[in-house]
Amino acid sequence: MSKIRFSSNILKRLGEELNPGIDKGILELVKNAYDADAESCIVDIGTGEAGGTLTVSDDGDGMDINDIDEGWLVLGNSRKIHKTTRLGRLPAGSKGLGRLAALRMGHKVEMTSVSINDRKNQYSLSIDWDYYDREDLVDDVELTIDSRINEGKTSGTEIKILELRENIHRADIKKLAREMVLLADPFSDVKNSFNPVLIAPEFEDLEKLVQRRYFDDAEYYLEAELSNNKECTLSVKDWLGNVLFSGSMNNLKGPYKTISFRFEIWTFILNNKNFLNRTVTISEIRTWLKDFGGIHFYQNGLRVSPYGDKGNDWLDLNLQRVRSPEERPSTNNTIGRVSVTADESVLIPKTDRSGFIENETFRELHRFCTDALDWMAKQRLAQAEKRRANEKKEVPKALKKTKDKMLSVIINTAEGEDKEKLHKAFTAYDKARQKEADALQNELLLYRTLSTAGITAATFAHEMLGEHLKNGSLYISILKNKIKKETQIRNPEDYLDKLNKLNDTFEAIKIPGQTTLSLIEHEKRRRSKIEVHEHLFKLVDEFQAFYDSRNTNVETNFLQSSVYIYATISAFESIIVNLIVNGLSALEQIHNKTRKIIISTVQLKTDEIEISIVDNGSGITGLDVKDIWLPGQTTRENGTGLGLTIVKDTVKDLGGTIDVRAKTDFGGAKFTVILPTI
Repeated sequence: MSKIRFSSNILKRLGEELNPGIDKGILELVKNAYDADAESCIVDIGTGEAGGTLTVSDDGDGMDINDIDEGWLVLGNSRKIHKTTRLGRLPAGSKGLGRLAALRMGHKVEMTSVSINDRKNQYSLSIDWDYYDREDLVDDVELTIDSRINEGKTSGTEIKILELRENIHRADIKKLAREMVLLADPFSDVKNSFNPVLIAPEFEDLEKLVQRRYFDDAEYYLEAELSNNKECTLSVKDWLGNVLFSGSMNNLKGPYKTISFRFEIWTFILNNKNFLNRTVTISEIRTWLKDFGGIHFYQNGLRVSPYGDKGNDWLDLNLQRVRSPEERPSTNNTIGRVSVTADESVLIPKTDRSGFIENETFRELHRFCTDALDWMAKQRLAQAEKRRANEKKEVPKALKKTKDKMLSVIINTAEGEDKEKLHKAFTAYDKARQKEADALQNELLLYRTLSTAGITAATFAHEMLGEHLKNGSLYISILKNKIKKETQIRNPEDYLDKLNKLNDTFEAIKIPGQTTLSLIEHEKRRRSKIEVHEHLFKLVDEFQAFYDSRNTNVETNFLQSSVYIYATISAFESIIVNLIVNGLSALEQIHNKTRKIIISTVQLKTDEIEISIVDNGSGITGLDVKDIWLPGQTTRENGTGLGLTIVKDTVKDLGGTIDVRAKTDFGGAKFTVILPTI
């Protein structure tokens, strides 16, 4: 009988040649330790030089002789199943090819393992790759798994890669360190957590990164400890460990009817200025926080889900930031935890084990954490206000000093007509600069007004979309059911019709609230490649209930092809939303015909798209067209006159242009936006 056989060269092809990088190969061995439920995995790079030794050891479940023979030595197949491991981990390793890439990094491999199910025996295996390279077929090489009495008590696996073929460079170790951090539990002092350790004597900063994660790069560290319901300690430290603020129960709204616990958060200020001289980048920390950001909950050293999971902002960090954005943390720039030692009679788990029943103990714990965050925000805000006040004092002084120095230079160095010309030129420049400063000050006041309006709107939107509308919809449903059952009500259809209209009104009220909260989402404020029509369709759909409540038809006439611009989603949406709202406002006085808005797109050039919005209202009247872009100019009663100002500024920021026709054949005004495409 014949069979497919493999040349020994296949090991080189699958090992060295398909290896995407040294870091990926080593990481695969670390993932194997993770999948084996190890709590510790030590990667010892040694000297990292060719000819040296790389060691990866763990205290996981280990392998017996069958696991080694039927699993570890079988390449391209995995005995792992997609169920969680003994400790509830999702398997992270691949099907053996990544492991092969790591093992082929050296000329020889020595592997030793002790199984958690057979601690009396230790199994070992040696591989000499040079021997394979001398043979024609893989099958021609036989391996022996040795067995001896295990003198230790712990299970685990140790792999030594001997006689490294090439140097391991800093770039490789840095990539490995980043990946080990993402694989590790964020907090290393909790039960059953995975804690990889990197030993690379030449690169102590990377050793420290794996050990400390990114905690040392947090700008602020809040530590709040409640020892009993009347006593607590509060402190905020900077990234160097210096105490910035400290407090006690007198600074909070206690006492708190709850148990003793510890609350910690690390907050990062993610701007380029803060990371100029650091060894890590903002993108690395953002990636880490994307996976682990938020406030986690630990009871008796074990993690309690879903607190701190993605989308579970149980302390309302993001809501509080919306209400008062300055100096407050969010789930995007913060990682933290609550640590409690208590049995289930105090903090009672829900039946499905998804968190705790919110009894008084839990509510008071929540209140303490929120108050501690408020305290930190106030301290940081006071510090920021003091800094701004000092800057306001210093800037005019510095400006006057510079001006006097310039005039002194003119007086002392120039002569005759040149002196007079220079003096006049400098005076003219000073007036122009002052005019520019005044304009910027006015613009600052405008956007402070907008910020206040936005914060207020977002706060009300959150409240409105909460219990108030839910209760309203519930009461409508109850009334409709009662009316249907009540036999003595005359013309029940009239009442049901009115309730349906009231329900439609509630749905329309949701639109501005949902839109407001959507516009301020953090991810929408990051520049990226966005598809124009995808977001236009999305906005048109989101406003549908609003159009219905105003008896307005919105028609679209879009290009069939995809068109991309480079912008923030929030900027693009603010343009379209303001123009739609402007059109709806213009149609408020139209009663004798069907209200219509048409949104169209046209490809002008290969690198430009035209977006037009026109309504069939009465057009722009009572205001000069050139003045509609000025802040505060509006013909609408109770209007702010700020929407079109925002549109003009945003379009300009995106490198585009905007034009308007006050009256069209369709009836109303037509706004045309032209944006550069990519």
